[in-house]
Amino acid sequence: MSKNVAVIDVKGKIVAINVYVDDYELAPYEVLVIGSAYVGGTYDANADVFVAPQPYPSWTLDENHDWQPPTPKPESNYYWNEAELEWIEL
Repeated sequence: MSKNVAVIDVKGKIVAINVYVDDYELAPYEVLVIGSAYVGGTYDANADVFVAPQPYPSWTLDENHDWQPPTPKPESNYYWNEAELEWIEL
């Protein structure tokens, strides 16, 4: 049976996710998502939730612990341009 353990530093930042199979530790992953735990993300102990890393400096965390852009993403294919703080159509 395998289990995943998030390694969290004193600031609540996830620094690694260790994978164990039958109590033997496999190599830690540096870029990995387990459930909602992300390496580079944080753990909010008060809310008992993992928070993904902030995708862009202008994005803010909402009450559901999801990152939100300054303006909602339009329908269709767009990408975020942080320099201009706007959505650009593909």
